[in-house]
Amino acid sequence: MSDRRVLVVGTLARQTVSDAVEQMRPMIARHAEPVVCDLESDEAWPEDRVVLAVVVGGDGSILKASRRLAPAEVPCLGVNVGRLGFLAAFGVDEVDDAVASVLAGEARLVERMMLTVRIEKCDGHHLAETALNEVVFTQGASRRMIGVAVDINGETVAGYHGDGVLLATPTGSTAYNLAAGGPIIEWSLEAMVITPICPHMLTHRSIAISSDSVVKMRLVEADRESTCIIDGQIQVPLVAGDVVHVARSPHGLVIIENPQRSRFETLREKLHWSHPPRYARGLPGRPLPPKPKE
Repeated sequence: MSDRRVLVVGTLARQTVSDAVEQMRPMIARHAEPVVCDLESDEAWPEDRVVLAVVVGGDGSILKASRRLAPAEVPCLGVNVGRLGFLAAFGVDEVDDAVASVLAGEARLVERMMLTVRIEKCDGHHLAETALNEVVFTQGASRRMIGVAVDINGETVAGYHGDGVLLATPTGSTAYNLAAGGPIIEWSLEAMVITPICPHMLTHRSIAISSDSVVKMRLVEADRESTCIIDGQIQVPLVAGDVVHVARSPHGLVIIENPQRSRFETLREKLHWSHPPRYARGLPGRPLPPKPKE
């Protein structure tokens, strides 16, 4: 038996995930001892002799797994059986070669920066979490427009009025940030981006800041409620007086990149980035030009 172990992680209640896990188990067993763990379970994952985690599902599964894998410094190989698969770069049929490449030290590994989120509640209860994509300061249950004051390194930068504000990593810049009109940040840049969500001002635009920045967000109005959403998965209700602190995490998630696809190829394939317009051969009311004779 191999002295190395590979975690195989996924939401096993999903049939597509459990089927993929069973299909991959013998592939992985040729190179290391596979250990299957349910992503939805609170049980501790084994750490002894673990050299790799194969996360099966989609990008949401990787976001959830990252909160455990990054502090343990276990690299992540994402297998897509979901819809988009932006972070989950491998197919089930590619796992055999990918695991062999990782264990041979030949794989392309990149570290994606993460964020530390510390929420100070005015009632004395505090929460600390990490995010791979983004931290969102948005409306509460009433769905009323809110004002959010944003400080960077102790200096008040702006008060945003609208549906909220999000702070994204380069990895998260192609997620909610992109949908909110924010820029794509190349993954290797040491930066974060602050993007207002549906701002009630024409002058409010995204701003890119250093990854070393410490950002503080809080409600402006005393009669409003809001919510802090971390990676779209953790929701914390907020009231006036609560403060959200965000900084770069000391831990990053190490991801195995697919050597068959570049980062920009992924943008073009998954998000249709830089695709040219589809020009029509004729305009409305005008006949198409005759086809040339053969």
